Amino acid sequence: MSHLLERNIWDVPTAVVDFETTGLSADGGDRIVEVAIVRGSGPNDSNPSIYSQLINPGMSMPTRAQRIHGISDVMVAQSPTFSDCFAEFKPLLDGAIFVAHNAPFDLRFLKRECSRASLPAPSLDSVVDTLTLARSVFGFPQCGLSSLADRMQEPLTAHHRALADATATYGIYRRMLESIDPYQQMTVRDLHAHMDDMARGGKDRIAMKSFFKQAALKKLTVEIDYTKVNGNGGLKTTRKITVNALRPPHVQAWCHLRQQDRKFKLERIQRADFPN
Repeated sequence: MSHLLERNIWDVPTAVVDFETTGLSADGGDRIVEVAIVRGSGPNDSNPSIYSQLINPGMSMPTRAQRIHGISDVMVAQSPTFSDCFAEFKPLLDGAIFVAHNAPFDLRFLKRECSRASLPAPSLDSVVDTLTLARSVFGFPQCGLSSLADRMQEPLTAHHRALADATATYGIYRRMLESIDPYQQMTVRDLHAHMDDMARGGKDRIAMKSFFKQAALKKLTVEIDYTKVNGNGGLKTTRKITVNALRPPHVQAWCHLRQQDRKFKLERIQRADFPN
């Protein structure tokens, strides 16, 4: 990461990437068979650039992979190789945040294909994994792409085809950013720090446990932002709770909204503070 770090994340070019492959192991010989990139001037861009291309992997398509994405040997027989089309899509990655769902998977394949073709891998200043974002910040119980698309009402009509997945990821990323940063003040560095701090064992998660431990001792009333895993609208709700006990992975408390005792999952609590 370099020059993008201090820029407002809403103003930074954003390239959402998805690869379909012959299998799960980039180092074990599996290859990319489809590339899709959705690049916007920022996550709110309503008219992003679109790139979608089938790739001839130079090997037969395993039956298991074809069952998942539906791409056959016949479909890719006349398609270009990765090295043939790399120059077409590389500019869409340059100078942008690289966003993907399970980004380490896509990055491994990108780097391995570049190495195999003796091409310089793109220099990426920032990588955001929407799978990690969904887990660490929101604590969604199901973080697969289709589950998140359903929750956020993002169209995903052809799951496991690259363009459909990249388009859905673009919308999911925007929705999560809207929830995390509603006033659009966050920098790229801020987002990375927030994801690290909210991950299991991160400093904000550790501080949150200490906060609830102290609140439980005195049965204090606090305010939390809590991830909504179902329903329409926003991805979190703000509510007051009176803390009775901290019993990880839950906080036991009286919910002022529901007027009943409830258990709140710590991983779904995004913020905890005393009410104004």
